[in-house]
Amino acid sequence: VKWDFPGVSIAPSKTNSNGIAGAMFKLPFVKQGLLEAVVEGGIGGWDAKLLVVTLDSLQVRRLVSNGGDVVTVGGTVYAYAIIVSSATDKPVDGVEVFWFKGGIEQGLPTKTNTDGLTYKNLSADVVGDMRIEAQVRDLHGTPIDTKLLIVSVIPR
Repeated sequence: VKWDFPGVSIAPSKTNSNGIAGAMFKLPFVKQGLLEAVVEGGIGGWDAKLLVVTLDSLQVRRLVSNGGDVVTVGGTVYAYAIIVSSATDKPVDGVEVFWFKGGIEQGLPTKTNTDGLTYKNLSADVVGDMRIEAQVRDLHGTPIDTKLLIVSVIPR
């Protein structure tokens, strides 16, 4: 059986004594796609079957600052993130969100509530652009989605 999924290399497999073949593969992305199985040769000649595969993943829908995009040095940025399901577009409860400021992870992750909302308070220490990121990861710790928020830190 030859397998095809757009953008993914899948090794062919052979059927077992019951005529069943399987394939395992890892997707480097999350999206909907068409998995195609093509059987060549044998008694029936050839045949193809298609299966629509929809994978669900987490998505950082929004990342905003409660105080706007400008803060005075020494102040606090109240960053809020909303996490949703990529398949249903609905908020997801209990998701860990990892926060970064200037590329440096900021302590322990926060968890979303039933509205998919979580927040982190970050201090504005240096004048200039403050880069804040909210990130969700899979069970293995691999980043799934990250959103960037830039807040301008101005002098007092």
